[in-house]
Amino acid sequence: MKNPTRLAASLLVPAAIILATFTAAQPAVADGPEMSLKDRLAWDEISKEITERGKAASEKCGTTITASFDIPSFKGQDLFNHSPTAACRDTINTIATLCTANEVGKASVKKSVSTITCRRSNDGTKLAREGKALNVYLDPAKTAITGKVKGVSSWRSALIESFVADPPPGTNGSEMLLRERLSWEEIIKEIDEKGKAVSDKCGTTITAKLDVASFKGQDLFVNSPTGACRDSVSTLSSICANDSGKAAVQKNVSTVTCKRSDEGTKVTRVGKALSVQLDPAKTGIVAKSGGTSWRTALLDIL
Repeated sequence: MKNPTRLAASLLVPAAIILATFTAAQPAVADGPEMSLKDRLAWDEISKEITERGKAASEKCGTTITASFDIPSFKGQDLFNHSPTAACRDTINTIATLCTANEVGKASVKKSVSTITCRRSNDGTKLAREGKALNVYLDPAKTAITGKVKGVSSWRSALIESFVADPPPGTNGSEMLLRERLSWEEIIKEIDEKGKAVSDKCGTTITAKLDVASFKGQDLFVNSPTGACRDSVSTLSSICANDSGKAAVQKNVSTVTCKRSDEGTKVTRVGKALSVQLDPAKTGIVAKSGGTSWRTALLDIL
């Protein structure tokens, strides 16, 4: 008769150990060597969640986005101590939030991504995009997100510096990074509001805008035209503080356009169109009379 103690002990072997002794084929989504049944069941669950996240993002973004794992790349990684699920899921969810935040983000996602593949990395956690294929590289030893721009530390930041967008309507610009486009949205809105405020103050319609195409190649986050453009437009309000100034503005100004310059920072006028030329290398204002303020520069040409 078999030893009853040994028989009882064999019946108490943990299920995880039993699963680890079986092998199973790779999930259908990837080719690769056999794996333990324990890992196979984990991948089935993980893959299902990421597929569902991709479908949810597709619905929010109004485009088809397929999300998956490059399972063979994770060979040897302990899924139960270093699961790639959360990071992959967070990336997809962040794409969905870009689509729900505004139409600019939604249009950019449609233009930039159709597949998302999460892969194992030994060179940092980061993104790379080729056409509409987005690769999410996940390094279990270096989980901090690394972007192209110094200081990037979130999936949103990494995504908006990878995705592309059309230029703002009516600006005749070229395709740009979503990061730049979102910045332009804020700048354009602020300058437009300043133009409306000047219109109210001066009793005439003045349209304030930026020549976006002229700033191509300029780093908006290092040399933003916002402050100088805003100040030049706002100075018109102060000129309209008395009747003579108001009359001069009404007679001479209907549009203010801020544009990039390589020949100094100054103001010129053709008819009722003011051109505020902003030179990032020569920020000092040069007026015809030799003055160094927007007020002097404007008074010289009105």
